[in-house]
Amino acid sequence: MREPIKPNVAEQAAIAFETAARERDPLLHIVCGLRAIAEAALVGTLAFSPVFELRRLEAAIVSASDGTMGAARYVPAHAVALGFTAALCIIDDSVRRPEFRAPAELAAARIDHVLLLADELDAQFRRQCIERGGDLLRRHVTIQRAMAADVASLTRQ
Repeated sequence: MREPIKPNVAEQAAIAFETAARERDPLLHIVCGLRAIAEAALVGTLAFSPVFELRRLEAAIVSASDGTMGAARYVPAHAVALGFTAALCIIDDSVRRPEFRAPAELAAARIDHVLLLADELDAQFRRQCIERGGDLLRRHVTIQRAMAADVASLTRQ
């Protein structure tokens, strides 16, 4: 039985960041790229990516950073910078020999910062989607409450 083909995580993340660099609204692509890096770091597959793909990924992260800073309205600039720096450090560490990699505690802290940024940007993206849609759920709940209050007032009469 043949082993399944494993996707090249570095290439997938690079595509996400490259797309983000071209988009007016880059958040979802950034979130996907950051999560791919963190997952690959946790599983250990980033170290098996070709070095040229890792360098492409680093360049894509740097090119997407300005657009992300501008789009991240609810996330402080220093948090974006710290998350991107952590992602770059994870990539840089993956090309090192194991004995020269960061200690486990530092590696875990980097992953935490990458995932924290991904979560914060994802939350902002979701808020923007809700705002664009007119917050239908909130309107629906408000209408339901008003209707329930009307029914309650009628039954008290």
